[in-house]
Amino acid sequence: MAVLLARRRVISLLGAPLILLLVAISTGAAGATGRVSCDELSGLAIENLVCQDSELSGLDHMLGEIVRGAARLREVGEVARKRLQASQRDWLESRNNCWRAGNPRDCAVRHYRRRIAELQVELAMAGLEREARYRCGREVLTLRFYDTSLPSLSATFRGENVFMVGNGGSPVRGYRGASISLLFDGDKLWLRPEGNASAPLECRGSRRYVRKAQAYRAFAQCGDGP
Repeated sequence: MAVLLARRRVISLLGAPLILLLVAISTGAAGATGRVSCDELSGLAIENLVCQDSELSGLDHMLGEIVRGAARLREVGEVARKRLQASQRDWLESRNNCWRAGNPRDCAVRHYRRRIAELQVELAMAGLEREARYRCGREVLTLRFYDTSLPSLSATFRGENVFMVGNGGSPVRGYRGASISLLFDGDKLWLRPEGNASAPLECRGSRRYVRKAQAYRAFAQCGDGP
């Protein structure tokens, strides 16, 4: 019961309705799902890069598996299908524009990693793993970690909720989102707004919140018993 409630909460936290995601991924066309057909390249520089790079090819394959699995979840209406197809096209356009980035490969890797984790969370293929709260001066930063294939979390700060994916490595020390990035350093972390040249904010874990979270998890586990 606790796991089911956590997964329902994950969907509501990120705000995008499940049906909207199912529209994009229920289509069978490779171009609409994001899969790259290396036998029928369109001439796009990014598609060539995906086919030539083993990590990108692996990420592309992982995304395709998620898409195919999600497409079998349920039937969707035509209106919903078109809306999600449009959403997926927006992602493809953003990915294809990576060739303009200073490092096209790194840009493409970030796009794939974020898309994979987003879909897993939105489609309840992954659940809420844990929560943590930090104090950044007088402001509060709340983090929710998910058990996705690739490390991910959502950060709530200054009224904004940002989905973030880990930058690799073991253990993962850094996460990057559309508007902020995080770097963990022992019992504290550094928060830096993207595109902001000012010094990063130093944030420290809230012990009071950690105790409350531990008590809540213990209560939830008791609720799963017979």
